[in-house]
Order: sequence, then C-alpha cells, then structure tokens
Amino acid sequence: MIISTFKMIEILCCSSFLTMIVVSTMMLMSSGPFMYDFAYYDLALQRCNRNSFTIHGLWPELTTHTWPEFCHKTEFKLEAIQPLVPTMNEIWTSCEQNRPNEGLWEHEWLRHGTCTGLSQFDFFNRTISLYTEAKNSGIIDQRCHYSITSGNGCLISYHLNFTLRGRTVPF
Repeated sequence: MIISTFKMIEILCCSSFLTMIVVSTMMLMSSGPFMYDFAYYDLALQRCNRNSFTIHGLWPELTTHTWPEFCHKTEFKLEAIQPLVPTMNEIWTSCEQNRPNEGLWEHEWLRHGTCTGLSQFDFFNRTISLYTEAKNSGIIDQRCHYSITSGNGCLISYHLNFTLRGRTVPF
C-alpha cells in the first residue's frame, strides 16, 4: 500500500523536491506516533564566541537534506532534565544574545527530540554523552575546523545505534 501510494504521489507531483518531501512525510505518518523511519543522527555543533565547539542539538535525519521535525506534542519540562542542567550550561549554550540556554534546549526538544522516540531526559543525556565522547576522543578537533567558507557549525553523524559514521559536514 505504501509503495503504491508513493508511485501515485510521484506521478501527481511535477517537482522531484516536492515528491521527496511528500514521500518522507508519508513514511513518518506510517510509522506510528513514537517510531520514525530515519536513517541516522547528526550531532550538530556550534561555535559561538568561544574557542571550542559546543552542542547545538541532536538531529534525526531521513536523508542528507530531509529530516522529521515537531513529531508530537510533548512539552519541554526543565524539571525533567534538572540533573543535567549544570553540565548543559557549560557545553550546550545558546549563541543568540536574547535567547537563554533553556530557550535553545526547548527548541531542540520540540523540533528534533520529539522525533527520536527517546524520553526528554534520555534525549539530552544521550546528546551530552555523544558530545563528551567526541570531544574526549579528539573527533571534534580532527573533524571540525573553522573557516570563513564553512562557518561556525559542524555535523558529526552517528548510526541509529549511536556508533560513529564516516560523515562530518561543516554548516
């Protein structure tokens, strides 16, 4: 049924970009409320006005240019991650002057975390663990470099079982 739906959508749509979005959305809807068919995770890092990269978020990815977002309505609760907050205030900071760290965390949970199938605590804790492992093992220093052309961000990709993939991309 899903395959025939995809074929019908491809025939009706005239833009391959639009087709890709519709197909991705259909895959998400077919997966149920808490399980999503994504291919890998990107640990998104940012460099604000510091000498080192900090966490921006953990993003589930369908393909290189498509991702699920705002997957279900589970509100952000700071008290759910209270044990992590001291660490997060050090390594997961907002680059925007008028946005407190909690605003970034809420945005990342609502936009990306709700699509992972992880609890709010597990989402943030897993992200912290991936970042800490990447930093302590030298992966961030090896793969993420600032340049005028690449900007202040870096994506480090992980398989669904949270093992490192070969892909690292500046953004």
